[in-house]
Amino acid sequence: MKSFLLIVSIGCAALAHLNAMDANAAAAKMVEEFKNEKIFWKQLELAKGIVSAHNTNTLPMLANGLTNEDRHARGNVAFVFAALGEERGFETLSNILTDQSSRPETQMVNGNWTLQAQIVADRYYAVHLFGDLKDPRAVPILIPLLNDKAVSYIVPWSLAQIGDSRAIVPLMKQLDEKDAWIRVLAIDALADLHAVEALPRLKELSASTEKGNFDGLTTEGQAANAAITKITANKILNGLGPSWVESCLKDFGAIKPGMTRRQVEDRFPKDGGVSSLITGRFTHPTCRYFKIDVEFSCKRDAADQNRPIQSGDDPVVHVSKPYLEWPAID
Repeated sequence: MKSFLLIVSIGCAALAHLNAMDANAAAAKMVEEFKNEKIFWKQLELAKGIVSAHNTNTLPMLANGLTNEDRHARGNVAFVFAALGEERGFETLSNILTDQSSRPETQMVNGNWTLQAQIVADRYYAVHLFGDLKDPRAVPILIPLLNDKAVSYIVPWSLAQIGDSRAIVPLMKQLDEKDAWIRVLAIDALADLHAVEALPRLKELSASTEKGNFDGLTTEGQAANAAITKITANKILNGLGPSWVESCLKDFGAIKPGMTRRQVEDRFPKDGGVSSLITGRFTHPTCRYFKIDVEFSCKRDAADQNRPIQSGDDPVVHVSKPYLEWPAID
């Protein structure tokens, strides 16, 4: 019996050794493919394959790449190191963001090459890699770059990929930027972060017709409405629906006869569409599908066929029950 157990033990050890050899051989092959690939985005896909194998024996084979003069290739190596828990990877990516040193022409510079253009392209890609890495330690590094014009267009995406709530407030500040594209990128990131606190501001932007992306096809309002839907759906799917709906109903319940039109309009957005001076249709700030009709008492113009005259001081005389309906813009 002891002999049998010894044979089994030796066999298992031999099998484990063979499996390790196979794993190392496969790792060496992936590293070789990685080194031979010169197009950075294809190389990144190979890098992700290396990471998925979870074989740290690949790191010594790649270590020279951490000083590659091509910062895109250097960043891809750093991504592997960081993803496999080797601190030099994270440090290398961070250093690329502040590196202003001389370098040759490498990748991703459109038009006439300049050193500054190459530096911008390299920094931009490093920000992208931080998003691929999804390491929360990058959040305090990336947030100040929201206002760095050279890389600001990629930062919201990277923050959204990381998924850290610390990015929400800085991204909400981006909604006040003059550049509509910057605002749309922030809107998309807030949607991915399920930022409930951004819903009132997104509602304010939901009617905007400014073009908000590089191809001019998406408006800011369309992006805002898509974000509202995504954030709202996430609330419901994560079990927050009942308490959130209750909160909305309580907000509508605060509209009482005797309140003024101004007080109602300060708290609830108008739905749009067909309306009258006497009756207004309002939506909840966090969800344009929740509505309520409010009737006001208006003064009359005796000199103009007794027609109503709208005023911010018009008192509320009747409030409907809250209801669900498609927004007027749909």
